Amino acid sequence: MKVAVLGGGNAGWATSAHLSLIGFDVCLCDLPEFSDTIEPVKKYGGIEIKQAEGVEIRGLPSGFAKIDCVTTDVSEAVRDADLIFVLVPSYGQMRFAEAVTPHLRDGQVVVFTPGNLASIEVWRMWRRIGFERDVVLAETNTLPYLCFKSAYLSDWNIIRQFVVRPTIWIGYYKEKVRFSAFPAKDTDRALKVVREVYPRYVRAKNVFETSLTNPNVMLHPAISLLNTGWIEATRWGFKFYTEGVTPSIGRVIEALESERLAVGRGLGIDLSYMDWLVERGGVEFKGRVHEVLRGDKALTLFSELCVHEIDTDLNFMFITEDVPYGLVPWASLAEKLGVETPIIRALIAIASAVNETDYWSVGRSLERLGMGEMSVEEVKSFV
Repeated sequence: MKVAVLGGGNAGWATSAHLSLIGFDVCLCDLPEFSDTIEPVKKYGGIEIKQAEGVEIRGLPSGFAKIDCVTTDVSEAVRDADLIFVLVPSYGQMRFAEAVTPHLRDGQVVVFTPGNLASIEVWRMWRRIGFERDVVLAETNTLPYLCFKSAYLSDWNIIRQFVVRPTIWIGYYKEKVRFSAFPAKDTDRALKVVREVYPRYVRAKNVFETSLTNPNVMLHPAISLLNTGWIEATRWGFKFYTEGVTPSIGRVIEALESERLAVGRGLGIDLSYMDWLVERGGVEFKGRVHEVLRGDKALTLFSELCVHEIDTDLNFMFITEDVPYGLVPWASLAEKLGVETPIIRALIAIASAVNETDYWSVGRSLERLGMGEMSVEEVKSFV
């Protein structure tokens, strides 16, 4: 099987290296304006994939993955691919979709990872331009890896550098990733193809389920916004998932969880308490959220990495992706269902004020997805 990996960030490197090592023909691609993200891979001819120190990961190979196709030519990347993964932040999904659409052919499967309802927006774009090829659109709830495109060094007094060649460090390889096509009637067809690559992917009811089980949406906005002072004073100089989740912030996440579950019930989707956290594997949920996160080896390790890798203000993907493409769709669905979501709405409002951006108007709402005037039953049946 030939696989196109679109996006040269952490996820693109991890996916390309992993799939190449287990025998798939991989082409890694990013757009010309982001050529620097893949230039090291092109220079060295591949990517070193390593498991993070002190973390045991079942089913994930390590070693140098040779990648022969590294390009900024989208046509070259996708023309012979059976499976296409789009691995970019949600605010970049439509840019890639527009670039790739003219080069798609019948029988291909395009997967947005994670999707955040991208498949609906792309489908609407295809309808507008009259695109009628037999291509399946699908998405997941999350990336299969916790990963960092960096040379992880135990001694952070050493200047960060690539050690000999490009390296991706993996903190975990998730035990379960939820997957759905849009429309859901195509899920089994797409899943048959995807499971050749990722046997851990499981069928979700629809893309609303994949949206509602994205762990980034549950964690990133609340932790970031409630640590705004610390972030601005230290430029993210703290351990985000551990030091950043105090008992009180954990209680906000728990309140957010109650609202997420209520939206799921309104849509007839069977969600369970903290499923987004438990499903990554190796986590037994006991106690409070802050206790579970602080006891997680992989998150502890990657919290340390965040201290040294992130240097920005709140105009960062933890807000600019997870609020407009995560919380806004949830709030929009909740409003349609008549479900009260004061925590979700408060986080959106605070994020909008902090970044001086109206995330309600730019976010992926039901109106933007063409469902604003639909009844509840029409919304449910649409996906």
